[in-house]
Amino acid sequence: MAAPPNSNVDKADFELSAADLPLKKKDKLQLKHEALLQRLGVTGMAYSKSHMKRAKRKEKEQLSTDLTAVNEAITAIEEHRNSEGTTHKDGHPTIPAPRQGQIGEGQGRSLTSNQRKRTFAAEQLRHKLIMQDSNFVVNPFQTIRTHAQNTLIKHQ
Repeated sequence: MAAPPNSNVDKADFELSAADLPLKKKDKLQLKHEALLQRLGVTGMAYSKSHMKRAKRKEKEQLSTDLTAVNEAITAIEEHRNSEGTTHKDGHPTIPAPRQGQIGEGQGRSLTSNQRKRTFAAEQLRHKLIMQDSNFVVNPFQTIRTHAQNTLIKHQ
């Protein structure tokens, strides 16, 4: 069977014959480049590094401005908790729970280098005494516990 004279096949053949005309080298390279971009899926112009940096900075700034609402909500919650008072329902004041593993209360600020040296010298003397103790040979962990109880501030 022959196809009708005005079918799509005839139009395609006509378009191909028009495309068979000699193309300039510049046009061929441009067609190849466009075909490559279509295969890669690149659309439009790629942005420069500086443009991408500006865009990222703008996104970060918008994100940080959006976090102000979250910060306001947090402060409102804290104020609400503080306004409830610091007492339990039974009338006893609430005491913040100590951190786990904390033996005594902290000093609040760090020691100076001279204070640290004096403390280190005192601990060296104590360490020698602990090592010479007869209980240390029998049960070293109990001796260390006893030393800690005697030297550290007791937690109430």
